[in-house]
Amino acid sequence: MSSEFISRCEDYLNRRWAEVLKEIEAKMDRARANHISEILFIAGTGKPPADERKIARYVEAEFVSGHNIYIADFFDFASGILILLGESGRIEFLDKIGRELDRGNASITHRKAWARLLRQV
Repeated sequence: MSSEFISRCEDYLNRRWAEVLKEIEAKMDRARANHISEILFIAGTGKPPADERKIARYVEAEFVSGHNIYIADFFDFASGILILLGESGRIEFLDKIGRELDRGNASITHRKAWARLLRQV
């Protein structure tokens, strides 16, 4: 894993809240065409955008038409998943990430970035 990759991931997560409504609108036509009624969007971390009410109104309007849209903060979602994995699943997950960092000969910078992300979960 390169530091560029990690930086791009962090940037992506930080931008996601700003783009949630635009992304939901873009995906809904496809969801309707494929008769998908449960849609999960994982947004970045931090504070929701200023147009949070606009997003809520859009989600409510889609709910009336039979679409359940869920928007989750990445770290809140990840925390829930890690809870469901249980202790053995979390250990396996952390082990696999560690092995991937080893396989890619990740520098200490990348390992520290991973440790920072883990502390947020």
